[in-house]
Amino acid sequence: MVAFLLSFTNPPRGIYDLKIKNIDGALTPLSNYYGKKMVFVVLKGNETDSAFDQLTAFCTKYKDSAVVFGILSIEDGYKEADKGSVNKRYKSKVPGLVLTEGMYTRKASAGQADLMSWFTHASQNGRYDQDITGAGWKFFVDETGVLYAALNPQATFSSTVIQRVMSKPARKRPQPPVMQKGRSIKKVD
Repeated sequence: MVAFLLSFTNPPRGIYDLKIKNIDGALTPLSNYYGKKMVFVVLKGNETDSAFDQLTAFCTKYKDSAVVFGILSIEDGYKEADKGSVNKRYKSKVPGLVLTEGMYTRKASAGQADLMSWFTHASQNGRYDQDITGAGWKFFVDETGVLYAALNPQATFSSTVIQRVMSKPARKRPQPPVMQKGRSIKKVD
């Protein structure tokens, strides 16, 4: 009975409860993107020209309908020492891409980032409970903060699978979440 009551007092975190630091160090609450689709892709920071071109084409195509975040993965080779060149390469050629600071992306990492923990634990995101295995993983969050797709690196940005995922109709949006003491509280009608 006590566990049942605790589940009401400590609900799973929503994505809008999280904040990220971009590559320049600015802290941004993800609640700023409520009402927009968000796409998160795990990057090494030194993607091949082919992968870079596909990401560029994807960001260009969906620049008006989604916010795309590039998660720079420390386990996949991103180094803070490369920050300047990575920042310059992506910002000059990939329109609208929001690059994060370098972060630990795997469950096994001692310091897995809160954002990556949210993506890899069903107890937090309500749907997906699996670790990622490398750069190229993609996570799709709808306009209301629901994780609706997680695709491995084999699903490239030029694949038809990605086009189907992006064509998911917008969900009817509830009232924006009210932020209170780090928790998302939704209005009940």
